[in-house]
Amino acid sequence: MWAGTAHTVAATSLLRDQCTDTLPDALAAVGTPGPSPGRVTLAGLGAGGRIALDAALTGEVAAAGAIAFAPDLGPLATRLAAGPVPANPTPPRCVVFTGDRPGALDSCRRFEDWAARAAVPCRLVVEPGLGHAYPEDSAAARREAPAWIRP
Repeated sequence: MWAGTAHTVAATSLLRDQCTDTLPDALAAVGTPGPSPGRVTLAGLGAGGRIALDAALTGEVAAAGAIAFAPDLGPLATRLAAGPVPANPTPPRCVVFTGDRPGALDSCRRFEDWAARAAVPCRLVVEPGLGHAYPEDSAAARREAPAWIRP
C-alpha cells in the first residue's frame, strides 16, 4: 500500500468497516455472546494492525487492547496527534511490533509518543530486520502480548 494516497485511505476505511461489522458474528461463532471489554484483544498485520489499534482506541470495538504486527502507523499517528486526546478512563493497552527500518520505526515511535501523552499504555517492541511479517518467534510474541494487555 502507498501511505497517504486516497486509494489507501479508502481501502483501509472499507477494510476497517468490514472488520468491525463482522466482529459480532465472529464472537457468536465461538460462543461469546458479545464483546466484553476485558476479554477482547484485537490484532492485525500491517494495515490490519493499524485498524486494530484504531478500532480499540476510538471505542468502535470495546476491547481490552490491540496488538499490531509490522504496521505503518504514520496515518494513524498523524490523525491522533492532530485531534483531541480521547477521554477514556480505561484506555486499551497497545502492543506494537515493528522492524528497525527508519520509515516504519519512525511512525511507530510517533504513535508511542502520542500514547504516552494520551496516557494510553503502549509497549513498542523493535525486532531488527522485521519486515511486513510476524516476528520470527511469533509464538512467544502471541503469548507475551496478550499477557501484557491483560495483566
